[in-house]
This record gives sequence, structure tokens and C-alpha cells, in this order.
Amino acid sequence: MLLFDIPDLQLASESSSIVRTRSVWAHGFETLDVYMYPNASPPERGENVAILNGYHLRLFQPAEDLQHPKECHVTSFKLQTHDPPRVHARNCLSSRRVFFCKDDKLHTCAIPSEQDGLLQARQQSSEPPSLGAISTVQVDEARVGGKLRVQDISWDERSGRLCLLAGQHHDYETAQRSPLRIVVVDF
Repeated sequence: MLLFDIPDLQLASESSSIVRTRSVWAHGFETLDVYMYPNASPPERGENVAILNGYHLRLFQPAEDLQHPKECHVTSFKLQTHDPPRVHARNCLSSRRVFFCKDDKLHTCAIPSEQDGLLQARQQSSEPPSLGAISTVQVDEARVGGKLRVQDISWDERSGRLCLLAGQHHDYETAQRSPLRIVVVDF
């Protein structure tokens, strides 16, 4: 993970050149945990940014003064969000919650914050702890032939609505397609 000091925007001109910049902070991950494009929560002012790599939930805590990026921290929690042989759907993050499909179920859990004490407990431990309460969400409308078939997940924190693209592009066992449909779940 790299942090860049992005230069101020300038008006484009025909003679404008590429502005090169170097990273001001870097953090490496274990080989098992490297995704080319991991999911990240949308940044909100004053909040941590959550990054979901498949086996860990990483919380990036920016430095209070970005002029001193060495004060940035990454806190890790164990969270395997998919079955290794296949991924049902991409994961979904907000600034406060994670949604993922695993073991033919839709799961959700809260992202740790400064207020709940998990971040402080993690900083005192050498091994990444598992996240606390992971809930299962029952959504029968997202099942095809008795199996959970979620292609994509979207969560809106403000409205408390989860939107699923459910169905199956192609069922290789029966060589048939099922129609895709949108399922909305209110929390």
C-alpha cells in the first residue's frame, strides 16, 4: 500500500507534461494477501479507510498531520471472506460495515472503530485477531436452485439498504442460464 502527496491541480495545456511524484509512505502485505485491486471503503473525513484483501481486513489510519506520513498506521484483522476454490461475489465495504458471500451464506460484520476498543487491543497483540460478531443475513430471494447466487453486492450506509444482483450467468451443471434480478434488503 502506497500513500502519495498528490500535487495541486493545474490547468491543462498542450505543452503540459506528466507530473511525477514519489510515495511518501509504504506498507507491505503477506504474499497470500495481495490482490491486484482490493476493495476499499469510501474515504470519509476523519475516518479510517478499510481495505479488504480476502484474508484480512486492513484499517488504514492516516496521520493527523499529513505532512508527517510516517505516523500513518495499518491495523489488521483476520477475515477470510471467500471460499478458496471460488468466489461467489465481490465483497462490499462501507465506512462502517463489510458484506461478503461465503459457505453459501451472506455475511456481514461491523468495521472496528476507535470507540469499540478493538483497535487498541489489536495494537497490543503481535498476531492479527479475528473480528468479533459476524452475522448471517437470510435472503431467500437471492437463491437459485436452493443455492445462494449473488453476482454483485452494493451497500448504502445512509439508507441502510443492501442491493444484490442475484441469479446465475450460467449453470455449468445443467447447462442453463437463470435470469439475473435485483434484490433490495432493508436493514
